[in-house]
Amino acid sequence: MEFPEPRIQNAEHLADHHHPRFEIPDREERAGLQPGQAVDLYVYGPKSETRQDTVKVRITARRADGSTTRYTATLETPVEQTHLPTGTTEVEFGPEHVASVYVVREPKNRNRKSK
Repeated sequence: MEFPEPRIQNAEHLADHHHPRFEIPDREERAGLQPGQAVDLYVYGPKSETRQDTVKVRITARRADGSTTRYTATLETPVEQTHLPTGTTEVEFGPEHVASVYVVREPKNRNRKSK
C-alpha cells in the first residue's frame, strides 16, 4: 500500500473534526507568534512504534504580508521520530497548522540569593 507524502496537517480542520476532544489556541494567538517560540504541529504517517504524529518545532522566522503570516522553524523533535522525510531540519507553515503553543516563561533571576 502506498501512502501520500507526509505533510503538516491543518490544525483548524483537525479541531473542527475532533471538537471538543481536540482544541487549538485562537487564531489571533497562532498568527502572532514570534521567533523563539515553540509550537506543536501534526504530521501524519503510517502507524508506527517508533514514529509520532506530533512534531515540536521552534520558530526561527516570521513573515507577515497583509493578512497572510508564514513561519519558518527548526525541528526540536528528532526527525527519525517523525513522519517527515529523513534529513528534514526546517519546516514552513502558517497559523492554521499550529496545534499548540508552548508557554513562554520569563528567565529566572540567577542573581537572586536563596534564603
